[in-house]
Amino acid sequence: MGEGQKKIRSATAEMKNGCKSPDLQPFQNIKVFTVNLTQ
Repeated sequence: MGEGQKKIRSATAEMKNGCKSPDLQPFQNIKVFTVNLTQ
């Protein structure tokens, strides 16, 4: 697993915990984009 995937996984875990860290914002955007693609 690549470093980027680890970061996205960790950001996803943070989101589930309700964390709104500014440095996680790009990963939140990626997650939303990915979810939109898969619907």
